[in-house]
Amino acid sequence: NKDVTEAIQKVAAAYDCKIVEGVLSHQLKQFVIDGNKVVISVTNPEMRVDDVDFEENEVYAVDIVASTGDGK
Repeated sequence: NKDVTEAIQKVAAAYDCKIVEGVLSHQLKQFVIDGNKVVISVTNPEMRVDDVDFEENEVYAVDIVASTGDGK
């Protein structure tokens, strides 16, 4: 999931945008929209997520919020 966080940051920087802090992307399961595995959009020492590995056939809701401001 750290690789995804880094990729999100790189794409935002390429477009002169900042990713809004506090937004998480969640693993989806049948009848569960906020699974245990998450990806944080912006690394933040106050909001930590566990390192996870993606597995075949997993599904995620990818939430990305970008701003041309400071991203807060």
